[in-house]
Amino acid sequence: MDDTLRALFRPTIPAFDGSFETVDGTFFTIDHPAEWTTPLGNSLCIVNTDTRPMNDTDQPWASGTTAFNWRDVSGWTGAGYLNQYLYSRIHGYRYIYVQTAVPAGYSGAWARPGAWHHVFDTTDCRIVVYADSDVIYANVNV
Repeated sequence: MDDTLRALFRPTIPAFDGSFETVDGTFFTIDHPAEWTTPLGNSLCIVNTDTRPMNDTDQPWASGTTAFNWRDVSGWTGAGYLNQYLYSRIHGYRYIYVQTAVPAGYSGAWARPGAWHHVFDTTDCRIVVYADSDVIYANVNV
């Protein structure tokens, strides 16, 4: 499936040192040499962490007997995660979802550093991009 997604989007992905136009008509150009001129692949990791259980039909990473239902996708439970996953697949990046528990005596946000530590210790990610569940990449080709 990854090869199919990349093939579908390849014609729309701008060159590393080129210009591009967003879907809303905004034009961007790179005026200096690009920092990276070859694909980063799996060395760039897009990481999500969440303390909320994924156990409803509208949640893409639901486990157990719960089946994901495309018709019911809504809010934080689907749109952000699926967009980020699609973005990572199009560009050949690694997507990592970490289900965490809320640390005793802290807010759920404090679960993130432990998850990130795990990602750094167990993967060969050189660049980690953390994205909250509601982050949407509007231009998945860029």
